[in-house]
Amino acid sequence: KKSCYLKALSHIVSNLPRQVQLTELPALLPLLLEALSCADQAVQLSTLSCLQPVLLEPPPALRNQLEALFSRMLALTASPAM
Repeated sequence: KKSCYLKALSHIVSNLPRQVQLTELPALLPLLLEALSCADQAVQLSTLSCLQPVLLEPPPALRNQLEALFSRMLALTASPAM
């Protein structure tokens, strides 16, 4: 069930206006990082798509979590699906 919630969250966040994404990012970032660690590849891809626009111009909330973000993204590079 949790992977379904995380996938739904990433879809919702990716459809929010950028300003709302930036405002809510500090609260949502821990869940999005958890979604990157999820075993479900659909959740991982959805979360990467959600984070992609934010990564182009990272807000301060994201800069504070770069180490956690990079460690999860590095782990994804070992995945055959990626």
